[in-house]
Amino acid sequence: GMMIGSFIIFPLGVYLLASLATPVLRWSGGEGGGYGTRAAMAWAAVCVAPIGFAAQLALILAAAPPVAETVAGVGLGALWLWFLATFLAEAHGFRSGVKILGVVLAALLAVVGAMQIFG
Repeated sequence: GMMIGSFIIFPLGVYLLASLATPVLRWSGGEGGGYGTRAAMAWAAVCVAPIGFAAQLALILAAAPPVAETVAGVGLGALWLWFLATFLAEAHGFRSGVKILGVVLAALLAVVGAMQIFG
């Protein structure tokens, strides 16, 4: 199941997220296109992957409790979001990724809230 998620589901999610993010970034004054958005998202994942692999290996070898896996997952997700905001800022010509990170976090909160209300 993990391999299916890693090789099929995650890339499809990245493409979907890029297709939603590109118009928002362009509307906000960004100069990049869909290719730059997809590349930024892919590079963010590539940068986090070795750290995720090392964290998983450490958790397995240390026989860590389940809460450690959750903490590692949240940390990796936060690191991916930071890389993503920075790379999207570069791809679209923004001076800083902080605003992009704020918008991404607000969008995530909106999605989670909608899932709680309608789910």
